[in-house]
Amino acid sequence: MTPIDSTVSGERKHATSGPEALGNLTAGNLLALLLTAVEDATERAVRRALAEQCPPQAARLLSRGELAKALGTSLASIDRLVREGLPREAVGARSRFDLPSCRQWLAQRGKLATPKQPATKTVDGRDIDLGGLLQRSNLRLVRGVGP
Repeated sequence: MTPIDSTVSGERKHATSGPEALGNLTAGNLLALLLTAVEDATERAVRRALAEQCPPQAARLLSRGELAKALGTSLASIDRLVREGLPREAVGARSRFDLPSCRQWLAQRGKLATPKQPATKTVDGRDIDLGGLLQRSNLRLVRGVGP
């Protein structure tokens, strides 16, 4: 005979399988064991039926702000990463992001510093590098000064 362990009302009962095992159990303990077995079987059957009826949901696409929050970064960093090729999907006029795809892209990209975009100004259809122009002129930009 193989041993059977059952827990009923916090007590651990030990019995052997077969007819003599039933002799060691009280009617209340036997009823509790049967109810537990029925509950377990019912739960397994319901989970199995739900899994068959409900296909897995598609991954939810995140907005720019939701992605920034999920990654713990700023909106400006998300914009820079998009310019570098961060995967995105167009939904109407807006971009949406799949978090697992973005995490995978970031892992492949590695810990690179995001290059800063030079400050440019378009004049007569030409882009002028303001930072370079100031540097070549031996000038510097002072913020917060002026009228």
